[in-house]
Amino acid sequence: MTDVRSGGRAGALTPIAETRGSHRFARHARRTLPWLVLVVAFAAFYALYFAPALLREVLLAPGDGAIYYLPFFAQPPVRLWTDLMLSGYPAIADPQAHAVYPLRWVSPTFNVMVVSAYVVSAVGTFGLVWRLTGSRIAALGASFVVSGSGFMVAHLGHLSMIHAAAWVPSMLWAIAALRAPRYGLALVGGALAVGLSLLGGHPQISMIGLMLAGAFALHEIGGTWRAGGGRAAVAVAARAFTMVVLGIAVASPMLVPVIGAAAASVRDTWTLEDFNSFSLSWASLRLIAFPNLYGAIDSGPFGGYAGPWSPTELSLYVGVLPLFLAIVALANWRAERAPLFWVAIAGLALLLSLGAATPLGELVYRLPILGRFRAQARFGIIFDIALGVLTGYGLAAMLRTRWSARGARLLLLACAGLCVLFVASVGLAPPAYGGLRPKTWGNPSLWTPLLLMAVGLAALFALLRRPGRTSALLALVVLVVDAGSFGWFYEWRYGTTPVVTAPLPAATRAVLARLQSGEGRLLPIAASSMSVNPTRPNVNMLYDIPSAAGYTPLLSRRYAFLTGIDTAGNMSPLSPSAPLMDVLAVRWLAGGGTGAPTQLLGSGCGAANDLRRLRVRLPPHAKGALRLVTHMSCAQHLPTGQVVGQTRVLSDAGNVLLTAPIRAGVETAEWAYDRPDIRVSVAHDRPPVAETFDGGGFRGLWFEAVMPLPMELDGTETVELSLLDDVVLPLRIKSVELVDPKTGGRTPLLLTPSFPGEETALGEAIRVDGLPSIAERSRYRGMIWSVCAARAATFPDLAAALRSGRHPTGERFDAMTEVLIESVVPLPALSCTRAPTIDLLDRSPARWRLRSASTGAGMLVVSESYDPGWRARIDGVDATVIPADGLVLGVHVPDGDHVVELVWRPVHFRLTLLLCGAALLVCALIAAVTLRRSAQADRPI
Repeated sequence: MTDVRSGGRAGALTPIAETRGSHRFARHARRTLPWLVLVVAFAAFYALYFAPALLREVLLAPGDGAIYYLPFFAQPPVRLWTDLMLSGYPAIADPQAHAVYPLRWVSPTFNVMVVSAYVVSAVGTFGLVWRLTGSRIAALGASFVVSGSGFMVAHLGHLSMIHAAAWVPSMLWAIAALRAPRYGLALVGGALAVGLSLLGGHPQISMIGLMLAGAFALHEIGGTWRAGGGRAAVAVAARAFTMVVLGIAVASPMLVPVIGAAAASVRDTWTLEDFNSFSLSWASLRLIAFPNLYGAIDSGPFGGYAGPWSPTELSLYVGVLPLFLAIVALANWRAERAPLFWVAIAGLALLLSLGAATPLGELVYRLPILGRFRAQARFGIIFDIALGVLTGYGLAAMLRTRWSARGARLLLLACAGLCVLFVASVGLAPPAYGGLRPKTWGNPSLWTPLLLMAVGLAALFALLRRPGRTSALLALVVLVVDAGSFGWFYEWRYGTTPVVTAPLPAATRAVLARLQSGEGRLLPIAASSMSVNPTRPNVNMLYDIPSAAGYTPLLSRRYAFLTGIDTAGNMSPLSPSAPLMDVLAVRWLAGGGTGAPTQLLGSGCGAANDLRRLRVRLPPHAKGALRLVTHMSCAQHLPTGQVVGQTRVLSDAGNVLLTAPIRAGVETAEWAYDRPDIRVSVAHDRPPVAETFDGGGFRGLWFEAVMPLPMELDGTETVELSLLDDVVLPLRIKSVELVDPKTGGRTPLLLTPSFPGEETALGEAIRVDGLPSIAERSRYRGMIWSVCAARAATFPDLAAALRSGRHPTGERFDAMTEVLIESVVPLPALSCTRAPTIDLLDRSPARWRLRSASTGAGMLVVSESYDPGWRARIDGVDATVIPADGLVLGVHVPDGDHVVELVWRPVHFRLTLLLCGAALLVCALIAAVTLRRSAQADRPI
């Protein structure tokens, strides 16, 4: 049989096949190359955008970036468990650790990973708006608005937020393309966008993005129903559902452990007040037009911030011109009705950003997942995306619609009216926070937006007068400058963390080497008040220093309750001799930071705290006076003059040189003194106010007391602040300062907790450059031990015994000789009379290999945080791991010599890897079939 395409010559099919293959390759290259160019262009743009920091070799890691995300980034990729924080921590269960996020694996540096989020956001927005409008200029404008929005730039230090948000436009782009006949690649791309948004690390932002995607999918399904009938609408709905399911399956290796960790975390007990923190208020909606209304950064042109907390959470500025273009898009609704959806979405996002100020916010609080997050202002990401899409619709309408003179005048009047509304909102209620004078119109934070309003109106007028490429490019420049008026002067620009740091002094390196040995852990005191140094949680991970503390929002309720540690890494003060120190294998205590950290004395009013005494060493030749800044809680019933505590100056020999009382209404007072309902009932006077803070609708107060020193001191004296034994309320000490008698200058003094009998529990403090004072526990007893006695205890009794060293009966509790088991766990039968001998054979993260030798059954205890994912094998046979002392790993070891292996290997991880692999395989098959059909459809006949 002769093939007519070969001209009858045998073997002539090969060159034709090669020609087809070359033609297909060229076609795919033509389709792909513009997108690669676009990616490179956006990467170059944001490299230039962040050049002020990049050229100085500064890390794009302000705030949490340096103390949370950078340490996790420095860990080896795909490390599922780390032994460097919280006495062992499942990194896979912390989405913000990015243990299984592909962009984390391929980013060579931290700064590259930061910038990649902005590139992903810009490309996704470009694709979405180009799909919706068919205009590349409109798509480009929208890309600058969304990727450079206030949310994205203000949250630059929150790596997980910007990466979770960056993939949301790509989800929407995929949904917009599901109505097309060749929808396969859109479905695959959307599934990957869903999965990568979830893996990006911040569940709240991912859920908000999925909510927006769901709303947009319903909008698209409705449009399909009207255009093509019910069958077509059902097909689009099925595609969108499949896209989301595949995306969730792709992210399942991270999602499953995160869901378990979230259910067991302290967030499960959050109240409506926790939920409502960091939400917008009606007054702060003015930040939409005046982003620096309350200031910004001390070193920036807009001055220090003095407004509702926190500026990072409340930032959603996209510029003034996008607001004008949104009005244009709305005015063009007869020709293009799709913008109505985005206007509604923008309005809904603002309502949700107000938190519990509206009934809608209280409804969100009761939802199973979203209700477990605070900072409702983060719904601002939806507002920013909606404004970006409306910017695209507005630009497209300006370029394609011929506006009548009357229509043009009405548009300009509407935009000018919006400006008047914003200006009036500031003029009628000028901001004044923290005792600052109202800002004048000569302040850059006010006249800069006014100037941009004028420039935006001029750009809009140019588009109306002469629509075309020139006026459109001018509008793009205005969009970039407009957003940059906020983003270019935010905290990332003034960072001081160099990529290449100066070498540490030899003495400092020697101390770090001791801390890095892995034998024993570090416990920082007043962690959140520390400067960024190698002992601060989680910065310790950068230096491979094991720590019993950690900074994480998914802190286990069990660990928090038994240790007293909070999500910022602060542990309530504890005696160095407490059994809890042994259980956590704390060998080193790193005390204080730079300055005087806030400390709490006493319990009550919701605070549980054993500390009732603080000490501070006076410098040599101290003279002048001591200035105390304090306040009390739930103390409105105390009369003026009621003594609640005392301040004593002690000599090195312990002699009392001076005693002064701390009295209600004289030296200190109720912190909420100015709250209306407290003010009418408070029984003591109002002492001098040192400073105020936002107490949630009123000004909270710190009070000042000055106590003259009796003489010039030689530097061996200490100051002791204590709460009287019969006082049951919290007294918080913000600072103790030495006031110079000549200049009035103040020197902050470092407060340290003081417990009876602790003088012999710690060695001499080590002080070297770059580190806080570090002391070694003289009673440190190792990370592995064994016992022959076990006792059942309720959870509260267990916590009390770990802190006090006493059973409820008053008997002494020693964690090295007796193990406490929760009452809900079967008590192991121990028969040994002498503690088994334990030898360490091998150890690595998530793995211990030990040898046990005993006469009679005993309990092996390993100081590594208990987690259900731990598995034990004794001589190759499975054994049960129980939470010893409620916190660490316990294994019942039988009589004789045995090899015990402990491995953290959660069952769900392998199953979810299989599920992820299956989802990726389905995506690959869909993509292959789509490309094959596309090639067949494009083949010339």
